[in-house]
Amino acid sequence: MKRTEKNKENNISYFPLSIKWVLTVALLGICVWCVTKTGASPLWMAGIYILLRSILKIIRLSIRIILSLVSLLCLILICMAIVVFIL
Repeated sequence: MKRTEKNKENNISYFPLSIKWVLTVALLGICVWCVTKTGASPLWMAGIYILLRSILKIIRLSIRIILSLVSLLCLILICMAIVVFIL
């Protein structure tokens, strides 16, 4: 493999990560600007940030649990269908 092709592959793998960092920095800048304009205390903003992250983690966990239960139900239904067709 040529050196330029190898570099292209490496650059492509970091592209989504760089987009994530740019969006994170932009969102942080907007939040800092809002805090300075509204005069809210940084402690209050940190509390809101922790609360929102916790809520998002709980939502992700509940979605994973629900999807796991659905996949388990589908697996049980497939096994039952196989048993019914064999007998």
